[in-house]
Amino acid sequence: MTLLLIVVGLFVLAGFAAMKSEKIYPNISAYGVELGGMTRQEAEDALKATASNKYSGAAVKVSFPADITLTIEAEKAGLVIDAEKEALRLYSYGRGGSFITNTIDFISCFIIPKQLENDLISNLDEEYIKSQIAETTRLVNAMLLENALKIEEKRITIIKGASSILVDEEKILELIRDAFISGNYGTVEYVPSDEEPAEIDLNDLKKIIYVEPKNAEYDERFDVSDHVVGVSFDEKMAQRRLDTAGKGETVVIPLIFTEPEYTKEDLEAMLFRDLLSSKTTSLVANEIRSKNVELSAKAVDETVILPGEVFSFNDTVGQRTAEKGYGAAPAYLNGEVVQEIGGGICQVSSTIYYCTLYADLEIVYRTGHLYTAGYLPHGMDATVSWGGPDFKFRNNTEYPIKIKAWRSGSELTVELYGTKVNETYVRMEYVDSEIIPYEVQYKEDLSIAPGETKVAQYGSNGYKVNTYRYRYNGDGTLISKTHEAYSYYAPRHEIRLVAPGELPSPPGEEETDLSPPEPEPSESPEISEASSDGEPLPIETQ
Repeated sequence: MTLLLIVVGLFVLAGFAAMKSEKIYPNISAYGVELGGMTRQEAEDALKATASNKYSGAAVKVSFPADITLTIEAEKAGLVIDAEKEALRLYSYGRGGSFITNTIDFISCFIIPKQLENDLISNLDEEYIKSQIAETTRLVNAMLLENALKIEEKRITIIKGASSILVDEEKILELIRDAFISGNYGTVEYVPSDEEPAEIDLNDLKKIIYVEPKNAEYDERFDVSDHVVGVSFDEKMAQRRLDTAGKGETVVIPLIFTEPEYTKEDLEAMLFRDLLSSKTTSLVANEIRSKNVELSAKAVDETVILPGEVFSFNDTVGQRTAEKGYGAAPAYLNGEVVQEIGGGICQVSSTIYYCTLYADLEIVYRTGHLYTAGYLPHGMDATVSWGGPDFKFRNNTEYPIKIKAWRSGSELTVELYGTKVNETYVRMEYVDSEIIPYEVQYKEDLSIAPGETKVAQYGSNGYKVNTYRYRYNGDGTLISKTHEAYSYYAPRHEIRLVAPGELPSPPGEEETDLSPPEPEPSESPEISEASSDGEPLPIETQ
């Protein structure tokens, strides 16, 4: 009884060990690589580095009549080890059943080593092979039928009653598959059937003639591929002519050419064709800050975001450091001005954000500033910080979008280019739902002469802001109104320096009101628009 309890206890412990383990079970190997005890990532790396593949470099060649050869490379046909997929499969071994069955599998791995290779032939991409066969057999069939028909630029001429021998595409697929299975990587000769050839019919003709129209496409480098013009014929008309023609008579069938929706010329003209939105914002009179803006603008300039992709400001610009040329410029720490490396770059992220709103793009992540930014309307700014807030948007259009950004003198300009497919446009509205007045605060300073007062930081009101996005048709009809964002801007208190011992009395003890009228942000633009890309909050980046 005691022994039984011990065995059961050990079994349960093994089961829990298997459940908690994040590694492949022991003694598991595949493709000549011992993978037991590895994490999925370690197994993936090991397979990529050392796994042997019997299909590596293999190819099957099929020889046709008329000296035409088709070559199918194993790797292009899918006969390769997918390291990531295989690592997941091996990690999943013994983890898909019940607690008991999983534990049994775990224990068995200690006793009996497991070779868990996949038969890669199951990965054979038959659709790829069929497409290659179809391209080749069109040429072969045309050669085999050269005595029965003549294919000209705009028409087909058929001799009624002539015979045809056509390539059997399924037979070729079978030959290729068998060659890979058997390891016969030499040249396989295909000989058409020697049975009595059948009279040419329209199905034969369609296999040879038909070409599906194909749009031009762009790749990751935005090189545009050639389009394909579709080729076909009117089957009903062709059948009538064949039916009414006598044996040996010539039947002429006109070809029909179909242009694709987008030719190469069309697509080249459409990429980045339209200015989706633009904005120019003014820089402050601080050359270090302006240089930071210039550097970050260059970092995002010419960035292309493909349809569905997400743009990240931090990922694109990278960390802002002195080694990259960024300097220290004003920023806010706990409501006071400090010097921070990268000050000013939020003017770039904010200007891009403004443009994405008017381009009607999807905002993925945006954080407003701690204080209002004087270079843009309320609620249309976006703060960023390395290791802190980021600004992200998604290209939710059908075409790539390109960002253009540059500094010119005392101005920053951002433009977004893409392809408009309709006449809709956007208008933005911001509503200050609450104004939060700033306070005047006094501090003693030894540098201030008795009786004098110096403003160390001008004040500005805080705001609670809601922004709305309005979409309109080209004729001005409102399509929708959506709430875009809520922004909270704290009041920035005004700080006045006075001589020691000259702090004003608390309110109510004196009748004299020392508070001057609220200044406009432009009275101290270097502070009110100060920016930074330093540490996350409480350092405020504008």
